[in-house]
Amino acid sequence: MPGSTVIQKSYVSKVNYNPNGQPQKETFKSQSIKQIDSEGKKIQEKQQAYENTSTGIQKAAHERRLNEKGHKIIKERNRNTGEEMEHTLFKGIGESIIIYIIFLLINI
Repeated sequence: MPGSTVIQKSYVSKVNYNPNGQPQKETFKSQSIKQIDSEGKKIQEKQQAYENTSTGIQKAAHERRLNEKGHKIIKERNRNTGEEMEHTLFKGIGESIIIYIIFLLINI
């Protein structure tokens, strides 16, 4: 439906206790907004986060889409080892556009 907006938020948390009685928490958060403008274009932005205190894993993702094209950046970190990784995913975007975007990002 043109001119509509949907906002969604969710939060899930689980706590377990290890044999020493220490709490181990696992958390997931998500929020998104989806809009359809007056011309019928679909616009979406989503943010997600995950954390597990027993493994030390933390993840965060940010996604933006226009109609069926978009990109998602995922950052991961292990608090126990200090290891960090970043992934960029593209959907519906041709290789030449991806190369151009990377060129722009490098030259900022």
